[in-house]
Amino acid sequence: MSDLHLSPLTVKTHVPNICCKPETHSRQNALFLAQKRGLPKL
Repeated sequence: MSDLHLSPLTVKTHVPNICCKPETHSRQNALFLAQKRGLPKL
């Protein structure tokens, strides 16, 4: 498996969009849901 590399600017751009989704109420909740759905851990 190869590593995924993201620039800090990419993360800074997309985190607010992810946190605005109806099922996410915070960054912590967004990370919890991502892990629950099998996405890679940070």
